[in-house]
Amino acid sequence: MVKHVVFFKMKETALNASKEKNIKALDKKFHSLENLPGVLKMETGLSIDNEQYDFCLNMDFEDEKALEAYLVHPDHLLVKAFVFNVIDHRVLVDYAV
Repeated sequence: MVKHVVFFKMKETALNASKEKNIKALDKKFHSLENLPGVLKMETGLSIDNEQYDFCLNMDFEDEKALEAYLVHPDHLLVKAFVFNVIDHRVLVDYAV
């Protein structure tokens, strides 16, 4: 199994929407991907302190090949395009379990 963990720092405003609205949209968009092949589990969460990062994505994949397929899947690429319009930066870690 491979874990894919991403922390996002959101822009205060982007695409004519507030940070809060963009987080809700981002959450919905990520959950639209949870049934893609190879995805075992998905969790998203809003930071309770907002000091470092605002939003977290935590996913489990069957294996590295499943993660690689997810990263180039057309549905993921659409979400990724939205992500890079609404975030300031991100940090991610992929690791085998």
